[in-house]
Amino acid sequence: MRRLKRIVGVLLLLSVIMFGALIGLSYVFEDEISAKLRSSINSMVDTEIQVQDLELSLISDFPNAAVRFTEVVIMDPIRPDTHLLKAETISLQFDLWELATGSYSIDAIGVENGELHMFTTETGEVNYIFWTASESEDEVQFQIENIDLKDLKYSFIDRQSELSITSDIEDAALSLHTGSESYSISGEIDGRHTSLLIQESSYLASNDIRLEADLTVSSDGSQIHFESSSIGLGENEVELHGQMHREEQWHLDLRSQSRVQVEDLLSQLPEDITGSLKGYEPHGPLDYDLVITGSSDGRWTPALQMEFEWTGTARLAELGKPLENIRSKGIFLQDSAQFQSITFKEMYAELETGTLSYTGRLSNIKRPRIKGELVGEAALSDILAHTGQQLIDGVSGVVGLQLDLDGYLPMQGLTVEGIQALDIFGKADLTNVGFDLVANGYECRGITSSVILQNDAVMLDETALMVNGDELLANAKVEGLWEYLFRPEGKLRISADVSAETVDWNQWAKAAAPHQGGGTSLPEHIQLTLDAQVQQFAFQSFHAEGITGRVSMKDRKVLIDPISFRSCGGDVVTDVHLQQSDDLTWKVDSECSLRGVDVPELFRQFGQFGQEFLTDDQLNGTGDAIISFSARLDSQMTVLTPSIASRMDITITNGELIQHPSMMDIVTQLRERNLLKPFVRADELENELKHLRFERLHNVVHIQDQQILIPHMTIANNAMDVEVSGSHGFDNRIDYSVGFTLRDILVNKRNPEFIVQDDGLGHRIHLSMTGTTTDPDIALDKDKVKANRKEAIASAKSDIKEFLSNPFKRDKEPERDEREGVTVQIEETPKTEEASAPKEKKKKWWQITEPEETEAPPVEIEEDDF
Repeated sequence: MRRLKRIVGVLLLLSVIMFGALIGLSYVFEDEISAKLRSSINSMVDTEIQVQDLELSLISDFPNAAVRFTEVVIMDPIRPDTHLLKAETISLQFDLWELATGSYSIDAIGVENGELHMFTTETGEVNYIFWTASESEDEVQFQIENIDLKDLKYSFIDRQSELSITSDIEDAALSLHTGSESYSISGEIDGRHTSLLIQESSYLASNDIRLEADLTVSSDGSQIHFESSSIGLGENEVELHGQMHREEQWHLDLRSQSRVQVEDLLSQLPEDITGSLKGYEPHGPLDYDLVITGSSDGRWTPALQMEFEWTGTARLAELGKPLENIRSKGIFLQDSAQFQSITFKEMYAELETGTLSYTGRLSNIKRPRIKGELVGEAALSDILAHTGQQLIDGVSGVVGLQLDLDGYLPMQGLTVEGIQALDIFGKADLTNVGFDLVANGYECRGITSSVILQNDAVMLDETALMVNGDELLANAKVEGLWEYLFRPEGKLRISADVSAETVDWNQWAKAAAPHQGGGTSLPEHIQLTLDAQVQQFAFQSFHAEGITGRVSMKDRKVLIDPISFRSCGGDVVTDVHLQQSDDLTWKVDSECSLRGVDVPELFRQFGQFGQEFLTDDQLNGTGDAIISFSARLDSQMTVLTPSIASRMDITITNGELIQHPSMMDIVTQLRERNLLKPFVRADELENELKHLRFERLHNVVHIQDQQILIPHMTIANNAMDVEVSGSHGFDNRIDYSVGFTLRDILVNKRNPEFIVQDDGLGHRIHLSMTGTTTDPDIALDKDKVKANRKEAIASAKSDIKEFLSNPFKRDKEPERDEREGVTVQIEETPKTEEASAPKEKKKKWWQITEPEETEAPPVEIEEDDF
C-alpha cells in the first residue's frame, strides 16, 4: 500500500513537473516560435499578413502544440485595398517534439468567425494563390490533414467567366496538401444561403447545400481535376467527376449522373431558363446522365448533352387537374452558342380513359419552340378536366386528336400571346359527343364529326347534332377561341350555316328555364353570324314553315335581318333588332310584312294577342300588313306593355265579323231607343249584324301609351256601311265612335216609297261606345254628328259659291228622284218618370210605312250660318 502511494505520488509529481515544464517551455519558445512562424510564413507568401496577437499553448491540444492567432487579416495580393481572409481566430497545430528540431509541419488549421473572398480578374489572375517556393530547408510544410472552418462567409468571383458563388459556411472539414506544382483539397462543407450567379443568371436560389469534394488544383489555378465529388441539394444528390483546364479558354470534360426530383432541379435553375417550364408544374423523379464538354469563351458557355428519363405529373398552372403517369425519354442538347433543344424520343401521359403522346423537338429553353405531333384518344370529359374550362358540363363522348404543333410553346401556362405564337393544325374526331351549355342549359347530343383545328379557328363540316331534341346539321367556323378563353375582353367569332327539319322551341325554353331565374345575360364577347334554314318551327300555338334568315349578334345586340317564312297561310318577312342593357332588360325594334295570312289563324296562333275583345272564332278573311313595332322587355323577355309603340298598316279582304258582342250591344241599345222604334226593325237588323261581310278593309292603327288608336275608317259590308274610330286600352277600356248611314238602319229602306236620300247633310247616326269591353256604355255621339254636318255644310257652301261665281259652268242637272227624302236628327231622350215618352197610338196595318201626322216626330235640322 505504501509502495502504491509512492508510485502515485511520483506520477503526480512528474505531471506537475511536466505541466510546469510545458508552461515554462511556452514562455521560452513563444517568442522563438512566433518569430519562426512569422518569418516562414512571410517568406512563403506574396501578400501582407496582419496579426494582432499570437499565443502558444502546449497544453490545450497536447500532445500537439497549438498557436492561436487573433484578429488575422491576409491582404488581397492583387487588390491591396481589400483583404483575402479576415478571421477572428486562426489556430495552427503541429507536433510538440518538432520544437526541438526547429522544423514545423502543420497538422491542423482552425478558422472561426471570418470572411474568405476569392477573386479572379478579367485576365485570369487569381488572389488565392499567394505562396511562393522557399529555398529554406526548414520551411513550414503545408500537408494539412485537418482544416476546420466555422462560421465563415465565403465568396468566389470570377470576372473572366462572369461566375459568382456566395455561401455561409457553417461547418467544413477539409484536408489540404500543397506542392510546388499543385494542391489537393478534399472534405465536406455544409453551406447555408448558397447562391450561384452565372452571367447574371441566378442558380441554387440561396439554398442550403452539402458539398463533398476531392479535387486537385494546379498551383497556378489553371487545371482542376475532380476525382469524386457530389453536391447535395435538399433530398437530391448530384455527382460530378472529370476535369477542366484553362489556357486562353476553359476546356471542360465533366460528367454528372444522378436522380433528382424535377421540381427541385427547376427550383435551383434561373428563372429565365425554367420560367417557361415552371408554368406546367412538373413533379416526379428525373434520372439523367449529363456530359459537359467543349471550350468556353470565358463566359461559361460549354456544350451540354443530357440523356434523361422522367416519370411524374404535370398540369397547366392553376388550370384543371394534372396529367398523371407521364413517362418521358429524351436528349437535352446545348451547343457552345447556348442553343438548346430537347428531342423527345417518347412522351406519354395516361388519362383515366385514354392516352396522349408527343414526339418531336423542343428548342431554346428560355423561349421554347416546339415542333412535333400530339396524338391521343380519350373521353372528352377526361381531356377537358385538364383545361379548367367552365363553358360546358355534363360532357360525354370520345375525342381523338391528331395535331401538328410548330411554334413557340406557351410560357407560364396558357396565355393568349403564348398560344398565338404556336401554329396548330390538325383534327379532332368526335364520336357521340354530348354536353350541356352552362349559360343556358341547352342540351347538345350525338355529335359525330371531324373538327378541323387551325390555330385559333375551329371548323365543322356537315356536323350532325341533336340540340334539345331537335336534329340539326351545321357547318361552322369559330375564330378567336384563345382570346375568348383566356382574356376577359376576348372576342369569339362564330359564323355558321344551320339547317333543321323541325325545331320545337318549347323544348328549348324548357331547357333554359332553370337557368334564367334572374335573367340571362347575352354574351358580351361573342360575335355570331348564323344563316338558318328550318322546315318546321313550333312555339306554343305558333307554327311556321320554310324559315330562312340570318341572325347576327355583336356587343349584346341581336339583329335578325331578314327572316322569311310561311305561317297562318301567308308569307312573312321580318327583321328584328334586340339590344340588352346592363340590367338584363331588352329593347326591341321590328319591321314586319305579312302577305295573304289567314286572319283567324293569326289570332289563334298568337293567343288572341293577349285580349278577349276580338277572337279568332269571330273573324274571317285574308290579311296583309306592314307593322313597325318597338318595346322594352324584362330580363325574362316578357314585353313591358307600357313601352309598346307600334304602327300597323292593315288590309283585310273578303272579311267577316261573326256574332261580335259589340254589334249585338248596338242592337240592344237601338231597341232601347223608343225614338227609332217606328223606323228600325231591330230583329232584322240584328240578323244582319250577326254576320257582317266586307270586301276590303284598310286602316293604319297605332299603339302608344297602352292605347290602340284606330283612325276613322268605313267598313262597307253586306248589312250596312259602318264608320268606326276610337281607342282601345290595354286595360280593356274603350272609347269608340260607330257611325251608320241612317237609310241602312231604317226598316223601310227596301220600300221605294220610303227612301232617305244621302245629301251629305247629316243623314248618319253615330253611337259612342265607352266603358269596358265587358260592360260597354253605348250612347248617341252628338259631337260626331255635328262634326259631320259641319263638314257637309262647308262642302255645300263651297259648291254654291262656285256656282254663283260662274253659273254657266255647272254640269247638267241630274235627274231628280221624285220620291221625297226625310232628314232626321235624333235626340236622345232620357228615361225618367217625370219626362216619359208619349204613348203612341196603336197603328193599323196600313199605317206601318208612314206615321200619323199628329204623332210624327219633330224634324229638326241644325245648320250653321254661312
